[in-house]
Amino acid sequence: GLIAVTASVDYGCATFMNVTFGAFNFNLFNGVSGDFFSGTFWLFVIILAFHALVNIAGGFRWETVSDGSLDTWNSLYELNLRTVVASCRAALPHLPSERGRIINIGANGAQKAAAGMGAYAASKAGVARLTEALAEELKDRGITVNALLPSIIDTPANRADMPKADFGKWVKPEQLADVIVFLLSSKSQAITGALLPVTGRV
Repeated sequence: GLIAVTASVDYGCATFMNVTFGAFNFNLFNGVSGDFFSGTFWLFVIILAFHALVNIAGGFRWETVSDGSLDTWNSLYELNLRTVVASCRAALPHLPSERGRIINIGANGAQKAAAGMGAYAASKAGVARLTEALAEELKDRGITVNALLPSIIDTPANRADMPKADFGKWVKPEQLADVIVFLLSSKSQAITGALLPVTGRV
């Protein structure tokens, strides 16, 4: 059996996934890098049974509406939202009732967008609304659907982009992974449709 994980090659964003699940420890996409908007790929990690989908594909671009391009809006929609819809549709026939799990990665910054964040926030807000709608759709099957809303994740790429920031306030990759592992577990069965902020001290 499998847990399926979608990931993006953009900015090596998937390096944050270091997960311990029971006796299993695995690193997902460690060191992956590539060009922005270069697409997504699938990785299947053998665990116990195919019971979960974790959508971590994503990308970011800061761009104002007045100086930006509609292409950015289209690209971030494709990368941040459409990939989630497509992977959910592919996984739904295979997820078991009563213990199936879908976990999406939204963004805390999508709850109130700052200047230059319009396209990114709009696409991640779509992930939040999709999570809520799909949770309602699947609740009678006992399949839970939740989303994490991280602030800034402490990755090498983010440190390079913001070298003067206080990295200690950011969310550590393993902290985000810990929440994902909990949501994959049987202890989270009563939680669905939740948008969970994971913001560190940002």
